[in-house]
Amino acid sequence: MRLITLIFTALLLCCIGSCGDDSDAPATVTILVPEAIGSLPFLLFAEQTSPGGVRLNIVFFTGHPQALILLLQGQADFLFTGTTLGWQSMWDGSPLVAVESYVWGISSLLVQHEGPASIRDLSGMRLSLPFRDSPLDLETRFLLDRAGVKNTAVTLEYRPFAQGIPLFLEGNIDAIALPEPLATDLVHTHHVRRLFNYRNALRMAAGTDGRSPEVTLFSTRDKATKYSRLIPLLHDGLARIIDSMAADPEGTAAAAGRHFNYPPAILEEAIRETSFGSCSFQEHMSRMREYHRLIGPYFHTPPGPLPDTFFFIPEEKETGTDG
Repeated sequence: MRLITLIFTALLLCCIGSCGDDSDAPATVTILVPEAIGSLPFLLFAEQTSPGGVRLNIVFFTGHPQALILLLQGQADFLFTGTTLGWQSMWDGSPLVAVESYVWGISSLLVQHEGPASIRDLSGMRLSLPFRDSPLDLETRFLLDRAGVKNTAVTLEYRPFAQGIPLFLEGNIDAIALPEPLATDLVHTHHVRRLFNYRNALRMAAGTDGRSPEVTLFSTRDKATKYSRLIPLLHDGLARIIDSMAADPEGTAAAAGRHFNYPPAILEEAIRETSFGSCSFQEHMSRMREYHRLIGPYFHTPPGPLPDTFFFIPEEKETGTDG
């Protein structure tokens, strides 16, 4: 795993100044993130923050369920992972809390070049999705339903991306849902095309802005309470990074090249296909509940609620930006 060290000067000043006693300030905070373009704000924040203060380790993981176990075992402090994975963990009784999402659309459905022209044309085809009740599973079934395609008319198959991609490229399955930069890389390097970007498809099907929190930053209740002074600093810093990314797409793609082994053109397109944004903690709670209302009926078993206690909202004054 790749390790990146982030130093929070602002937190140090807060702890020794107006925030009072720093005896309970964490010496090191670890955030687990997937090796995907959605993690880019964390990586750029790590590069651009000056040394001094609290040490923050950002660590790439490959398996979402395994990373969740590390968080719950106390081996990490925060986890940036699939939103519905966090929901299900909370419904199973874990002390998980949601902080913010920062990414509001990161995936596309790819098809063979001579494949279907619309969602309706997926009838009778085989689709590869990452796992049952994942955000991409629920969003796909929502979109099929809105397009009038019955679940029985489409074969949904669940497998990791690493297993699904070879089958798709060999023509053994008709479509595959992939996050960035995997989706853009396949479009550029193989004879396949993007049928739709999930955010755009959700916007048209649901009549909303299409912002879907496929991934969310989670912590445990105890850890989030312990780091309650850190969370607003992290939140505001990520918001500034997201603003800077929107202002300089080419520079952002060049910076991404230091973390992802793809050509600049692919990274730039992958970033354009990803919807980054930061909002207030209260707005995040409202948006996640709307997302739950939208995709909840498509869980394989009835989902639970999202109680107020699931959302960690610090007392500090909130700011947010949309990217």
